[in-house]
Amino acid sequence: MPHAVCLGETMAVMSPGQAGDGSIRTLSCTAGGAESNVAAGLEAAGVPTSWISRLGTDPLGDLILEEIGGAGVDVGAVVRDPDRLTGLYLKSRRGEAGKSEVFYYREGSAASAMTPALLDDAEAARRLTTADLVHTSGITASLSDGCSDLLEALFSRPRTARVSFDVNYRPSLPRVSPQDLLNLARRADVVFVGADEARAAWGAEDVEDVFAALPDVPCLVVKDDARRALCRLDGSVSAVPSLEVRVVDAVGAGDAFAAGFLAGLLRGDDAVRCLRRGHLHASAALTTTADRALPPAEKTLNALLAVTEDEWKSIRVDESGVHRGG
Repeated sequence: MPHAVCLGETMAVMSPGQAGDGSIRTLSCTAGGAESNVAAGLEAAGVPTSWISRLGTDPLGDLILEEIGGAGVDVGAVVRDPDRLTGLYLKSRRGEAGKSEVFYYREGSAASAMTPALLDDAEAARRLTTADLVHTSGITASLSDGCSDLLEALFSRPRTARVSFDVNYRPSLPRVSPQDLLNLARRADVVFVGADEARAAWGAEDVEDVFAALPDVPCLVVKDDARRALCRLDGSVSAVPSLEVRVVDAVGAGDAFAAGFLAGLLRGDDAVRCLRRGHLHASAALTTTADRALPPAEKTLNALLAVTEDEWKSIRVDESGVHRGG
C-alpha cells in the first residue's frame, strides 16, 4: 500500500458540548488541523500516513499527539517545542446551523515556527523520502514567513512523490497573497480548490476559469459549492454531484473530501470513484460537530462506489448513517 505524508499545523479545538444550548461553558477539547484531518482520513481509508508538524510541550500538545496518534497516524516526526505554545481555536454555534463561528489563537504558536529546516530533520526526511504522496495546504503557507519558506522549499525540491495542495484560501491569514497561493498550486501534482475560494482569491467566475488558471496541474479537483465536485485528470474532466446531507457542522468537510479522494487516487481508482470517495468521506464529517468523522465501513463504501448514477443521486446522509433509495 502506498504511503502518504501530511505536513502542517494542528491546533487544539475548543467546542461547545453536544448537550444544552451550545454555550462555551460546556467546552470539550479535541485536535483539529487541515493536514492532520487529512492524515486521519487517509488512515481510516487504509492508507498508512505520517503527519509532520511542531507542537508545544504543553498539555494541549500532549492531547493532539495522543489523539492523532490514536487515529493510527504515525506521529514520530512531530517536533516538540519547549519555548512556544500549541495553537488553539474556539468554535461557537452562535451562527446558523452548519456554520460555526471560529476564533483562532495561533499567533506565535509552535507550528508557526516551522521553517525549511524541518525538511532536513532526520525523522521528517526519512518519511518524506519514502512517501508516495505529500499533502499540505495554503493555511500552512500563510502562518508565518518561515512556513511560507517551508512550502517554497518543499515545492522546489526534486520530487520522489506527488505533491498534493489544498488551496484553503483564508483572507484572515494575509501573509501569503492569492497570487502566491496560485503559484504554489500551479507547481503541485494534485490541487483541491473550492469554486467560491477561487472566485474570492483569483476572480474566477466559473469552473472553466479555475481550470484555465491551473492549466498544467495533472490532477485538479474543484469543489463547486454544495452542488458537485469536478476533477480534471489526464486532460479529461469528470463530475459527481454532491450527496444530500443533513448538515450539522461544515468544518472539516473539505479535509475529509481530500482524504477520500486521495485514498482513491493512491489505490488507482478512476476519477469518478475518487470523487465519490471524497463525497462519502465529506458527508460523514458534515454530520458531526467534530472536525473528523469515520467514513462508511469499507464494505458499505465499496457498494456505494459501484452504484449507478441514478442510485448515487438517491443517497441521503444524516447522523444515523448513509441511506439509499431516498
